[in-house]
Amino acid sequence: MNTLLNSNNEPLRKCGGCHVKLLETYFDKNKKGEILKCCNKCRQTRKEYREKHKEEMRKYREQYNETNKEELREKAKEYYNNNIEERQEYNRKYRKEHREEILEKAKEKIECERCGATAFRAVMKRHQRNQKCCAGTG
Repeated sequence: MNTLLNSNNEPLRKCGGCHVKLLETYFDKNKKGEILKCCNKCRQTRKEYREKHKEEMRKYREQYNETNKEELREKAKEYYNNNIEERQEYNRKYRKEHREEILEKAKEKIECERCGATAFRAVMKRHQRNQKCCAGTG
């Protein structure tokens, strides 16, 4: 790989944000030890901007989500339908590996938040849908 060097033969790196060639000391590293794309100054400026405009950006996101609700639903359905096999395979593998833990957890008795009755964790949803549970709205 061709690396840029300054007059003292120190490696230079181009910032992805401001596009200035700087010494590598102006760049932080991630947990893997790889140098980040943007210099520390750009990252700090971006962080300050996000903090300053956090509420405004949240409003824009909500507005976008409201206006594109159907499109977002369709994307979610498409993603869900495209990844069914992968999720099922992952779930089978997980259940096989953690079978004992799952069975122990299902046998654990817990208290219903709605009526205070105790039932096994595995049947709590059924209990909450039952007419005998005082909420009965589940």
